[in-house]
Amino acid sequence: MEYIKNIGPKIDIELYSLEFDTKQIAKEILSQPLNKWSEDPCNTSFEDYIFNPLPNSESLKLVEHLKNFAFSKNHIIEDIWSHVHQPLESTNTHDHGRLGFSFVYYVQVPKNSGKFAVDFRLGGRYILPIFKEGDLLLFPSWVPHLVTKNLSNDIRISISGNFKEIK
Repeated sequence: MEYIKNIGPKIDIELYSLEFDTKQIAKEILSQPLNKWSEDPCNTSFEDYIFNPLPNSESLKLVEHLKNFAFSKNHIIEDIWSHVHQPLESTNTHDHGRLGFSFVYYVQVPKNSGKFAVDFRLGGRYILPIFKEGDLLLFPSWVPHLVTKNLSNDIRISISGNFKEIK
């Protein structure tokens, strides 16, 4: 794992590069039924899928790594899900609550498949750099964010979740 830098605009948003087989993780995600968290297209969880890593899989190795991530000594993973953005799909502005930290792990990122943006609402949007497969973005859960439209002809896959502080 390589820490790259804090890339946030006056917000502690950190970027890491992890060494996992993203092609294998994509295969594992797509080999299972994609059960949506929500069937309501107005809900930001509409393109989210229940994520169940297979035993002895690359996905499970990633989850175990995240559970033992240096940051997570005082935190546990509260929930985790996958995103499978089809062409022309996007995610509306949302946040993950007031406390804790959230993450996105980039599994499959075709060119022009959407960008992560912090949404300052009245202050405008701050589009973060384009991420590559294997990147892990860590940010405060309260940060309002969105993902722009997937303009590629392929699917975009990521894994997201929330860390909750252990009291």
